[in-house]
Amino acid sequence: MYFLNPTSQLTTQDVRQAVRNLVIDTGLAEIEKHGIPDSAHDVEDTTGKLAHDADAVFDAWVSSIIEATRRHLADEITETLASGNHKRMKQAERYSSEYKECLARAETALECDNQELADEARCDATQAWGKHMYHKAQALLCIEHCCRISDLRHFTPTLDDVEKEDNPIIVVTDTDGDE
Repeated sequence: MYFLNPTSQLTTQDVRQAVRNLVIDTGLAEIEKHGIPDSAHDVEDTTGKLAHDADAVFDAWVSSIIEATRRHLADEITETLASGNHKRMKQAERYSSEYKECLARAETALECDNQELADEARCDATQAWGKHMYHKAQALLCIEHCCRISDLRHFTPTLDDVEKEDNPIIVVTDTDGDE
């Protein structure tokens, strides 16, 4: 049982019961509308079947909400990572260009016999190369995370998978080590 949102006093169990009541009331009203007498069917059995149907409807509804939420979050995270990847690649390209410019400056300084300026340019080139590699690595991590999220999205069990009795994903072990 969960609250529908942080400010709500309404729980999922309240909604389940409301759905159950609505389905039972509607089902019994349909039976009555068609003129079927109570003696022609077991009211408790019919009510039980309607309650079961209502629970199935509620569970399907909750499953679809969970699945939609999971996909939405995965899409948002993937989009954020993709955006970060694009920014990191642009920064890596910028520092790669800066690295090349610094090397050219160092070469020019050496041609002019200015060792101090050449050393400074090489130092700048080393820093630019480090920044280039950092941003390139960050971009590659973004790509890797996007791939992992995509894999998780496809292989994470749904509520239906979890509720199956023969589900190999969930294994409960007691204290004796028996399953």
